[in-house]
Amino acid sequence: MLLNRQNLKLFLVLPITCCLFFSSLVAPSVRGQGKLAVPTTHVSDSAEAIGDQAKRQLENILANLELRSGINLTVVTVKSTEGRDIYDYSYDLAKAWNIGLRSSANKSLLLVISVDDKLSLTQPSKGVVKQLPEGTLGELSQRLRGPLNSGKVAAGLLEGIQQFVVELGGRLGFSTEGMDQAPPVPTTTTAVTATPTEVPAVNDQPRPVENPALPESPPAVAPNTNKPVDAAQPVKTASAGSKKKTTPADDEAEAEEVEVTLTRPFAERVERLKSFLVAHPDSKSRSRANELLISSRAALGDEKLKAGDNAGGIDQLMLAIADAPADMSDKLFAGVVSQIPMNLYLRGERQQAIKAAQAIEARFSTDAKRLLALSGFYLGIENGDEAARIAGLAIKLAPDMAAAHHALGLALHISLRLDEAAGEYKRALELDAKTPAARRSLADLNRAAGKFAEALALYREQLTIEPADKGARTGLVLSLYDLGQTEDADKELRAALKDDPRNLMLLAGAAYWFVAHNNSKRGLELAGIAADIEPRYTWGQIALARALIAEKRAEYAERSIRFAGQHGRFPTLDYELATTLAAMGLYEEASEPLTRTFTLKDGFLETQLANRLPSRATNFIELLAPERRASIFQATAADTEDNARMLKGLLAFNLAIALREDNAKIDEASAVAAAREFVAGNDDMRTYRLLYAATRLLQRGIGFQAAQEFADAAREGVAAALLVPVATIAVQSDELRELRAQAITSGGTPDIPDAPRNVLGNILRGRIEDLSGWALFNQDKTTEAIVRLRRAVGVLPERTPSWRAAIWHLGAALQQNGDSEEALTYYIKSYNTGVPDAVRRGIIEQLYKKINGSLEGLDDRIGRGAISTAVLPAAGSATAAGEQLSAEPSGNPPPAASPTPGPTPTPEPAAQPSPLPEATPPSADTEPSPAASPTATASPVAESTPSPSAEPSRIPEPSATPTPESVPATQPIATPTPESTATPAQTPLPPATASPTPSSDSRPRRVKPPGT
Repeated sequence: MLLNRQNLKLFLVLPITCCLFFSSLVAPSVRGQGKLAVPTTHVSDSAEAIGDQAKRQLENILANLELRSGINLTVVTVKSTEGRDIYDYSYDLAKAWNIGLRSSANKSLLLVISVDDKLSLTQPSKGVVKQLPEGTLGELSQRLRGPLNSGKVAAGLLEGIQQFVVELGGRLGFSTEGMDQAPPVPTTTTAVTATPTEVPAVNDQPRPVENPALPESPPAVAPNTNKPVDAAQPVKTASAGSKKKTTPADDEAEAEEVEVTLTRPFAERVERLKSFLVAHPDSKSRSRANELLISSRAALGDEKLKAGDNAGGIDQLMLAIADAPADMSDKLFAGVVSQIPMNLYLRGERQQAIKAAQAIEARFSTDAKRLLALSGFYLGIENGDEAARIAGLAIKLAPDMAAAHHALGLALHISLRLDEAAGEYKRALELDAKTPAARRSLADLNRAAGKFAEALALYREQLTIEPADKGARTGLVLSLYDLGQTEDADKELRAALKDDPRNLMLLAGAAYWFVAHNNSKRGLELAGIAADIEPRYTWGQIALARALIAEKRAEYAERSIRFAGQHGRFPTLDYELATTLAAMGLYEEASEPLTRTFTLKDGFLETQLANRLPSRATNFIELLAPERRASIFQATAADTEDNARMLKGLLAFNLAIALREDNAKIDEASAVAAAREFVAGNDDMRTYRLLYAATRLLQRGIGFQAAQEFADAAREGVAAALLVPVATIAVQSDELRELRAQAITSGGTPDIPDAPRNVLGNILRGRIEDLSGWALFNQDKTTEAIVRLRRAVGVLPERTPSWRAAIWHLGAALQQNGDSEEALTYYIKSYNTGVPDAVRRGIIEQLYKKINGSLEGLDDRIGRGAISTAVLPAAGSATAAGEQLSAEPSGNPPPAASPTPGPTPTPEPAAQPSPLPEATPPSADTEPSPAASPTATASPVAESTPSPSAEPSRIPEPSATPTPESVPATQPIATPTPESTATPAQTPLPPATASPTPSSDSRPRRVKPPGT
């Protein structure tokens, strides 16, 4: 019974199998939804994926190709292959139309594009294969892949066909000029002889594409004289162990098998190619298969890296290098293998990138050209030393290779070895006058070195050879300016900007030149245009900042430099930031980028140029010159000797007074000498420098005599200091620290509206008197100190941080002078107008108890507070008048106490940044900002222990550091009358608002100052 059932199944299955077998031999048209007619032109757009304009352009290119080379390339687009393999589908079309048929002797190719499947394949005829440059069909397929995936069929097809025609023209020797123009009409035409067999198509009706610019009948395609190959016929391949002699048919089949792999995903492609190489060790297509395997491994590696499989991606890329034969084509090496290190580097795999570069070096160590490509990788990651080493190896292999000398010049250039680089550029030109860019590079370095005439001659020569060279045109204009030929330079500048208004290098370079030569208005105009075109170009922002500083708009300059810092970091940028902050009177902030990037040793400034090259010089202009000359090729800095000297003094001063980890004593003589260098000069900002130096000396408890001299000298420059545009910021530099820090952390800078000059004048004069009085007090000149401090209290606007500090200082001086009752009054007044502080309360409690015998009634005057944890001297002791408390910046340990011959100084309360005052006065239940004197920012020192001294000491000066929550929203600044007893009228300063620096997200834009 079972046998009968099996026989029955066999009886039923055999007819069905036969039907399926014979149906495969029937023309494919019977299985299609529609019919695709034989094309009458070179472009058949059944999928309607190509626009009319692109179609006409393609038709012209392909018609001209056939006229000039005799090769017929036909392009067909379909919506889909209806589930069939694109190779089978395109093969059926080729066989039906006798276009691109492997067995045909005619010169034809059929490019089939399946739009919905995002696939393409080119079928070449036997007669055209030998005329095609190696790998061109594979490259055409690769070029089409991206546009097909993104739906840009027309653009990708045009680009791919144009490149294909160019390569074919180079191989066959025909001109490719005017390929997209309508071809000449031939005098005779021949009908197409292709067999009108119909094949499946998506459209129900055939839609031949016609081009009115072409003759009615296109050039003839040679008839098919070969026996057609059946689509279902299996492809013949030779096994690895076969002794059979290969035939032309075998060679074609193997070549076809290799090319078909291009239609497969990368992973499958790699496996097929590996299998082919094992199965066909003697195939003529072996070289092509091996190169496709290398490129496929690289593509698969990149695919895995994008998908997050770093290990798998790196493995494939390294295998691509390992499989690369020494005799591989230059195109494959340049386009695939040499790109692997940079691909890894840009994906964050820097160590693997170096390993890949080393593997390439080992594999091609005897090939000078390929070593140069590797040198290019090291240039790209700005490793000048390795780039120079590899270029040097290439020169040893080929001493007369101009490109190798040029590469070495570039490596030396980025290493800032500019004279050596110029020598290599010159050698490259001697060996080959057509060496790309060497002439302009040599001209640039000549201009940077001040050899303007030599540079001009080279620029003119370069422009004769290459008139569109923007860099040479920029150099020509600036060389003319450097040579004093202003009229010619202006003419060339106008002409160059007329031809190309967006020439960024010319705009930024000319802007910097004008600023460096005291024409800041012209510089500001050009730098503004450059910043609008490309805000991320750091030297353009540097030129803009310098122009703004020269035009007295330093607050806008800061925004430019901070924005530039988002896109670059090198010593020049830090120096420019320090310059900008110093121009605003923000010397404490200016010292931060200086001490971060520069050091000072034996009078020499030291840094790492380009963050990697050690350099030293006696001044900033000389120190930073290589970065400027290597980048914008300018011999003259947009800086002044006075500014460079002042910033060197600022750096030296801050290094001298910096607290050391080993608590070593500050060298007072060195600190004072550095301070004197810093405050030298007679410019309008000198008053602010004098106050800064005096404040920091008093804070460190050194240089009292110098601090008094500085304060007294500052008094003479008050009128000039109040006229500078940044007076509002400079007068309140310490008070604005926190507000500015918060804004900068948020990516911006605060807008500080101008304050009334009379208010600023009172603050400035009051600070001078306070500093002078406190310096006298620390020199044990108490009577004179009280006079100055009373004057300070009477002038300073009430309730400001400076006023609170001054009345505390006055209280300390009065207590030292024996006026305890009055001293207590000033202490309480200062305490009540600031944030409650345990140390200050402890000082008040001690004096109150000394006067009254107990603390009864104190809470009614200052409120109930926490018990002070400060260790204070006992009443009636030798140190009852006060002891020193450390008030150093946050994060730095206080210096070790050491006895001194004179009275121990009391540091100022720490100046804390606070918001600028609002117009609304504080409410009754709102505490104003804490006390702060014109000193450095400090942390609270609630647990500091006073140090003993042989001499009577001063009252401990606590550090009041508010938390952000404790700073009130309003802080009016008053304009008092000179008399200390009068109640001042409140004259509030306008509030500060946040002004963001241009964001680097999306399209960055610069913040323009008014009137630009």
